[in-house]
Amino acid sequence: MPRFLIGIDLGTSNTVMAYADRQQDEGIRIFEVEQLIALGEVAPRPQLPSLRYHPAPGELNRSDLGLPWAEIDPAVPADAVVGVLARELGMQVPGHLVASAKSWLSHRSVDRTAPILPWGAGGEIAKISPLAASAGYLAHLRAAWN
Repeated sequence: MPRFLIGIDLGTSNTVMAYADRQQDEGIRIFEVEQLIALGEVAPRPQLPSLRYHPAPGELNRSDLGLPWAEIDPAVPADAVVGVLARELGMQVPGHLVASAKSWLSHRSVDRTAPILPWGAGGEIAKISPLAASAGYLAHLRAAWN
């Protein structure tokens, strides 16, 4: 039997993970997700904003985007930013933020597996599918947990 029981709320605005350790009587706890909160600064937060920021080529220095784990998904641009810093950068630069990816999963007029987000972004901005963006938030949780 697994040691931990885990529950995930993959929300349109925020993603949250709770867990219980079956070997200790501590009850249910919110997992503090490590994420970039500023360029070059990683800190744990109780919520992972369900946001991705796709910078223009050369906009950000990859050395400022390091996380405590190796690359999550080689198919995803290495300079994409997830979470708190994505929100901050997205407020400053329009057209680079992937928001509400989960809402696009059930949209009848789009292919949820097609790279359409950020919606309306220019050709120089990397795009991702709603499905891959949502899976990316879960991959971030998994990497932070491990």
